[in-house]
Amino acid sequence: VAYMAPERIQSLLADQVRVEGKLDPRSDVYSLGALLYELLCGELPSRPDNLSDKQVGLEEWLKGRLTPPEPPSNRNPAVDRPMDLAILKALSPDPADRFASAAEFARALQGALAWKARAARWLQRNRRKALGAVAVLLVTISIGVAAWASQPSLEDRMFARGQQAYEQGDSARAIESFTLALDYRPDSEALLFARAQAYRQSKDFVLAQRDFQAVYDKNANPEILWFVGHCLLRKASYNAAIGNYEKAIGDGFSTPQLRHNLGYSLSRVNQPDEALQNLDAALKSDASLFITRHLRARLLFFGAAGKQQRIPDSVQEDIILALKNLDDPLVHLDAASIFSYPNQSKPDQGEALKQLRLSVQTGLTPLQLRSEKPFLGELPEHLTAAEQKVIQSRPPKPLPSVLYFEPSQSLLMPSSR
Repeated sequence: VAYMAPERIQSLLADQVRVEGKLDPRSDVYSLGALLYELLCGELPSRPDNLSDKQVGLEEWLKGRLTPPEPPSNRNPAVDRPMDLAILKALSPDPADRFASAAEFARALQGALAWKARAARWLQRNRRKALGAVAVLLVTISIGVAAWASQPSLEDRMFARGQQAYEQGDSARAIESFTLALDYRPDSEALLFARAQAYRQSKDFVLAQRDFQAVYDKNANPEILWFVGHCLLRKASYNAAIGNYEKAIGDGFSTPQLRHNLGYSLSRVNQPDEALQNLDAALKSDASLFITRHLRARLLFFGAAGKQQRIPDSVQEDIILALKNLDDPLVHLDAASIFSYPNQSKPDQGEALKQLRLSVQTGLTPLQLRSEKPFLGELPEHLTAAEQKVIQSRPPKPLPSVLYFEPSQSLLMPSSR
C-alpha cells in the first residue's frame, strides 16, 4: 500500500472489477516514482499521520495521495530541478498527468541524470553518494521496465479473466471482462466473437446475434453465419435463420449439423419437403446423427399420419436407431406413436406401450401427452394410475427435448476461409 497509486487504492475500497479493469501502466509508474522518492529522500512522498497504528486503513493512505507531494529537493537539496519534475510527474494524483509508461519515465530519468550541470553539482558535493544513487536508480529503472515489458497487455489480461469466467459458467463476469477489453480494442474480431459466445451462454441471443453479425461484417467468414443462424433459430426467427444457413452454404461452408438445423428451421415454417431434403443430405454425410434420424422419422410420421397415409419402413428404422442412442422423453413418445400406428408394415403395440412408459419415466409432461394423444390410440389407457399421477404432477410445459445442433462453444474464433 505504501507505494500504491491513489486510483488503485480507490479500486480496492470500491471492491469493483470494473474499476480495477480500467487501471493501466500509469498506476505502476506512480509506484516506481514513490520508490525513487523514498530512495532519494529517505521517506515516502506521503503517509498517514498515525502510521505506527497497526490498524491504519486504506482511507488514511488515500488522503495523502490526492494532492501532489512535496518536491524531493525540499527534503534532499542534492536533488535538482529536472529530477524534481520527473518524479513529481510520476507522482501526479491524476493518472492522465503522469508518464504513459515505465519506459517513458525511464527516458525522462535518464535525461535528468545525463544533464551536465546536475551531474557537476552532485560530483562536487559527494562523488561517492552520487555514483551510488545513479547505480540504484538505473538498476531500479531497468528492473521496473523489464518487469512491465514482460507482463501481458491489459486486453490480454481482461481476455484471460473473461475466459476463466466463461469456463466456470459465469457468463455475466465473462461479458464484463470482454467488454472492458473491447474498450481498448473495439475493432478486435476475436474479442467480439468471445463476447458473443458469452452472451450465447447467458441465453441472450439478441446480443449474441449482434456481436456474431459484427464479426461477420468484418471478415465475411461464412462459418460465422452458422452462429448467427443459430441465434435466430433460438429466437424462433426461422425465416431469417434459413437465410443465414443458405448463405453460409452458398459461400462454401456446410456441415451435416448446419444442414440439419436448416432442415429443422424449414420444418418450422411448413416446408417439409425442403426440410427432408436437407435432413437426407445431413445423414448422407454423417449417418451417426441420431438427432437427425429422430427429426426425419418425426417429420415423415406426422406428415403421413395426419393424412392417415401409410408410413414407409424407414420411419421405424430411423426411430429404432435414435432409441439406441437417445434416452429422451420425446424420442420415446414419438416411438410410441410410430409403433402403435396401424397403417404400416410392422405395427407393434407391445413396443409402443413400452416406449410410452419409458417416456413417462424420463419426463413426459401432460401438455406433450395431449399433443400426441390423437396418434397414440388407446395406449394412454393402459398406463397405471401411478403413472398417470406422475404425468399430472409435472408442469404443463412442452418437453425440453433438443431437435437441433449447437455450434461450437469455444471462445476461439473460426479462422477465415
